Amino acid sequence: MNENETNNTNNKQHSEEDETMDATIIRNEYRRLDFSKLNFSEKVVTSNEALRDVIPINWSDDVLQGKKQVVIKKTEDK
Repeated sequence: MNENETNNTNNKQHSEEDETMDATIIRNEYRRLDFSKLNFSEKVVTSNEALRDVIPINWSDDVLQGKKQVVIKKTEDK
């Protein structure tokens, strides 16, 4: 397979993935994250620093054991 055929195959795969993702986003009424709005810092932080203010979710034992499922829904716009 030459380079053009490889690129075309890769582009087709990405296109199909993008279409699937777009359909999922539209179906769930979520918008895709706009990466152009993000600012990446050169500062390196440790895991401890990054997770310092994280509050863990206290799942019930039934959830942790797989006996119950958690359903996360989008809140209604008011």
